[in-house]
Parts: sequence; structure tokens; C-alpha cells
Amino acid sequence: METMLQQPPSPTTDMEEMIGNTAGDIWHYIHTHGSSSTMMIKAALGIPNSILYLALGWLSREGKITMEKAGHAYTIILKNDSASV
Repeated sequence: METMLQQPPSPTTDMEEMIGNTAGDIWHYIHTHGSSSTMMIKAALGIPNSILYLALGWLSREGKITMEKAGHAYTIILKNDSASV
């Protein structure tokens, strides 16, 4: 009987999962609370800037959000055709 060696999870896979999950959290937050600034989202979800902006990039690439410059931050708005994540 062959023994299968289990490989530890890839750091890339873990990071992609974290970013994807955070993107979902951000989508649900905006869906519930309406258009929000990046600062409001960061504070509400308790996430660091790096993960916030990676997740926003994910949502933007999927066509789920638009971003409008608002002073030193951005306002994040769900697109009308963004039914769910």
C-alpha cells in the first residue's frame, strides 16, 4: 500500500482564499450599508490596508464595484448588476 504524502497548503492558496473571503465580506458590507468609504469598510471589518485594497482589486476585476475618489480615500459603490459574490 502506497503512502500518500500530504503537502502543506500553499501560501499563495491561503492568501488567495483570505483575499477572496475578504472580498465577499466587503461586498456584503456594502450591500447591507450602502456605498462606503474605504476607511469605513476597513474599520468595520477590522482589516489591514493591504488586504482591503487587494480585496477591492478582486471585486473590481470581477466587475462588482466602482470606486470614486473622495478626498484622501475612495467611496466604494456596488454596480447595479452585482447581484451577489
